[in-house]
Amino acid sequence: TIDMAELLRGAGYQLSLATNVPATHEWAHKLVPHVDDIWHMDHGVPPTEQAGVLRELVRNRGFDAVFMSHSWLGYDTARAVKRRLPGVRTVDFLHMHNHFTRKSCQQYDRYLDMHLVGSEYIARRAERYGVRPDKLRVVRLTCDEQGLFNPEKVAPGWLYERLGLRRGTPVVGFVGRLHEDKDPLFLAQLHEKMRSRWSQPNRPPHFVFIGDGPLQEPLRKRLEETGMHHYSHLLPSHSPIPLAMRDMSLLLLASRREGLPIVCYEALSMGVPVVSTAIEGIPELVTAEVGACVPNLKNPEKRLERVCEAALDILENEPLRAAMGQRARQRILTHFPLAATHAAYLQAFEELLRTNSSPAELAVAG
Repeated sequence: TIDMAELLRGAGYQLSLATNVPATHEWAHKLVPHVDDIWHMDHGVPPTEQAGVLRELVRNRGFDAVFMSHSWLGYDTARAVKRRLPGVRTVDFLHMHNHFTRKSCQQYDRYLDMHLVGSEYIARRAERYGVRPDKLRVVRLTCDEQGLFNPEKVAPGWLYERLGLRRGTPVVGFVGRLHEDKDPLFLAQLHEKMRSRWSQPNRPPHFVFIGDGPLQEPLRKRLEETGMHHYSHLLPSHSPIPLAMRDMSLLLLASRREGLPIVCYEALSMGVPVVSTAIEGIPELVTAEVGACVPNLKNPEKRLERVCEAALDILENEPLRAAMGQRARQRILTHFPLAATHAAYLQAFEELLRTNSSPAELAVAG
């Protein structure tokens, strides 16, 4: 959202942000330079009145469009706006297939002029739900491959020093919320199996979890009970991800539910191969040339076996891993540069607002 706001502001748009999830809003200050104002609906506005309040805000401020991302507030506002202000344009962004996607396509599509989606997979699902293809635009949520996630601009060694490891130690990384959707406890079990099958006893791999969430303590307990805490490390979500990825040998994901996570783009951009379960849009990015997408088998033991084999095949073959890393970086540069994402965003909003001749103002709900 911050990146999109900065992009649109630079293109001459005016933006207001509305939120409704009760929170401390610790990220709000990062958005302040890129929006004209922020409206926290959870501060004194009853949930049943929030959509109506935003509709009147749209009317009084003369907004041209309302944008939302996985937000019931956004969808209810779109419905309220279209019933009273049909000329205001409405658009959402869907980055994974879940109940928001189904409701967006089946219940709220009539109130939306356009759907932005993060992968071809979601576009196909939306069409199956009845959305017209001409209302869909694929916008990839990639990363800054020329700046933040450019290995030529990131010095190696931070992660080794932070973990107290000798340089050259294989490090398998996970970056994300420690939540059941990401299945970190399955990853811990996977790490145990990988460690037991490792063929170089004098050079054991280490595993790092970067993130926070409700499963942090259960994960920590599991690692201690199995003795894997000697080879596993937990770092907070505010850790410098580019510095951490610079020293990773492999990014390993085995999520139960996922869209196309930005960390996959970031890892590949840093020259780090990715091994993941093949769910939703991930196979569109992670190919056999840059890592492995393992079938997301329902049987956990079979899934564990397949992911373990795929990860070890790459991790124990250094020439292969290095070649994959080079191809990973090139894949991002060639097919998923940030400039292409920016161009897709701007083109989508230009199409959305083409019928409006006045300077564009955008209300971002969610």
